[in-house]
Amino acid sequence: QRTLEFDGGGAEIRITDTVRNFGGQPAPLMVLYHLNFGFPLLSPDSIMTSPAAEIVPRDAIAETGLGQWNIFTPPQPGFAEQVYWHHVPPGAGEVEAAISNPALGVGVAVRYDSTTLTGLTEWKQMGFGDYVLGIEPGNCYPVGRALAREQGALTELGPGEEVTYRLALRVTAS
Repeated sequence: QRTLEFDGGGAEIRITDTVRNFGGQPAPLMVLYHLNFGFPLLSPDSIMTSPAAEIVPRDAIAETGLGQWNIFTPPQPGFAEQVYWHHVPPGAGEVEAAISNPALGVGVAVRYDSTTLTGLTEWKQMGFGDYVLGIEPGNCYPVGRALAREQGALTELGPGEEVTYRLALRVTAS
């Protein structure tokens, strides 16, 4: 069940999703809000902020860009995506990740409840035609069910259980 809230003339969209298991068996639940930001908000003038206490590269390719996880280049031919897991401290509650572009004087903040959306993924693609930053709160990291299960990180919703996810997107002046 999804509820969208907008304030007339406001700069924020609020999303509330409630997921229920109507079945008689536990069901795996992987939720990822894949929010993509591109040009002109995304540019070499942009900066990303994160509530993370630790940022971990997904693989060796991301490892090469770890020192620049929060800044961006112009589009580059052949750029290989870089993915980072942003580990938010347990119990942090409501947190915010954002992209801002001081040259344009604008940004977008993504606020979410980290008690239910426990993972934050950054998808950085600086390629031609694929110039995008994904800020992705989720109840998981996008590794697939099999690996999440193997790692003991797969959330399951029991019969009759429900969980509510809340996030908001707000246009900001930077």
